[in-house]
Amino acid sequence: MSRKLPIYTVLALMGVAAASCNSDPEQATVSTYESTAVDAFSLKANDKVLAHLDSVYFSIDLNNGRIFNADSLPKGTDVSRLAVNVSTTAVGRVELIVNRGALGDTIYNYTASQNDSIDFSHGPVTLRITAQNGDIRNYSVNVNVHKMEPDSLYWNRSAVTTLPTSLDAVVQKSVKFRDQAVTLTADADGNACIALSDDPADGWQTFSAQLPADADVRSLTATTDALYILDAAGALYTASSPEASWTATGERMSTLLGGYGSTLLAVKSDTSGKPAIAGYPAGRIASMPVPDGFPVKGSSELITFQSKWSENPTAVLVGGETSDGKFTGSAWAFDGDSWACINSTSPLPQMSGYSLVSYYGFITNADWSVDEYDVLLAMGGRGELGVPSHAVYISWDRGITWRLAATTMHLPDYLPAFAYADALVFTSSMSVDGRVSTLWNERPDDPMPRWWRIAEAPLVRATAPITSWECPYLYLFGGLNGVGTLYDTVWRGVINRLTFVPLY
Repeated sequence: MSRKLPIYTVLALMGVAAASCNSDPEQATVSTYESTAVDAFSLKANDKVLAHLDSVYFSIDLNNGRIFNADSLPKGTDVSRLAVNVSTTAVGRVELIVNRGALGDTIYNYTASQNDSIDFSHGPVTLRITAQNGDIRNYSVNVNVHKMEPDSLYWNRSAVTTLPTSLDAVVQKSVKFRDQAVTLTADADGNACIALSDDPADGWQTFSAQLPADADVRSLTATTDALYILDAAGALYTASSPEASWTATGERMSTLLGGYGSTLLAVKSDTSGKPAIAGYPAGRIASMPVPDGFPVKGSSELITFQSKWSENPTAVLVGGETSDGKFTGSAWAFDGDSWACINSTSPLPQMSGYSLVSYYGFITNADWSVDEYDVLLAMGGRGELGVPSHAVYISWDRGITWRLAATTMHLPDYLPAFAYADALVFTSSMSVDGRVSTLWNERPDDPMPRWWRIAEAPLVRATAPITSWECPYLYLFGGLNGVGTLYDTVWRGVINRLTFVPLY
């Protein structure tokens, strides 16, 4: 018989595992050059420049004569006066040659003096190894420094699109369904438009949509095999695809929470008129009374993830309004059988309309190597006064604890405060050449860097050159301002580090 762990235990174990997944990099050398080989290279400690400077890991590529730190140092690090450690075996002389352009080269005899300060600020420094037999080999030494804040969540100010619709939309809802973005919009007269895209960076297919009468566009929800929507009276309709006709299910719900696999989770009234959490189709998940403090409307998207500590996926939502009309900052998790409030000791601000998304966060270690983690971001929202938020909150342990995200993750001033925006992640192909999508408006009065760009191209740890890779972009669709008016925009953000050439 299999043993099922409680939601608290599953999420806590995931947090512990994430914190422990820190493997030391391995130095990869393809071949050896016995007489002129460099066995190790490092920087000497200098806390005035950077703490743990002597722990920075350098790769040695003997085949191509390159030495470099693949994990770049923080932006602004002064590398103009650095002493180095060079380890060799039975060589005659070690020299460092700094190219000073028109001033000529400066040659430092490392064999005679190992504490000279070397200027790496103008590009590669040549490390020249002379063997006892007179053989000479040159190595190009780079001390890479980031040219931008690598862990910033960057929203390009000059590249923003309108919502993909043929209408003058007053309401929208965007969901991910079968790996496609689906955006449903409607105008003040009730006309509706559906837009589909495999990658929002590359265009949309739009067509008119025939919705049920008085359909609640914001209730649009996707499971793995169907779309669902409510009408104004709470009648539940389903469609097998965005192009298919909507069919009445005969069920009535008050709020659609989200998809849990192929099952729809929703709030409805039980036989006594009290709110209950139910699943559709019926029978897959037992109906249960709404727990105290559970949001019956206005909660975030339902984010689902799998872990090795539980047979069933775990789903998380945050914020919303309870049955007694109070706003909540709780995070609730569902494990297929039961719901639990998982952040009672670390609540979010009490708001509805959070945009919740699973994305990535990075932690820099003492040796300046970087580990990647799955995180949850809760953005925007509005409280009892109806004022939309501009804040971003982050959870490193799947919703158990929350804190205001670092300054580098804050939303920029030019992205307005919002509530009820839809946050989706789609992966796009990147290349070392970069490219610009013609779909995004370039504002000539406010020039900024290209949307698709490589800020820097550091040397990589791969055994073959990496020229293309997949980059996960974060999209924010719509959202409401302080008076409830729809923003007719799609913003795209990315953590800068994800656009860098991968290290492996």
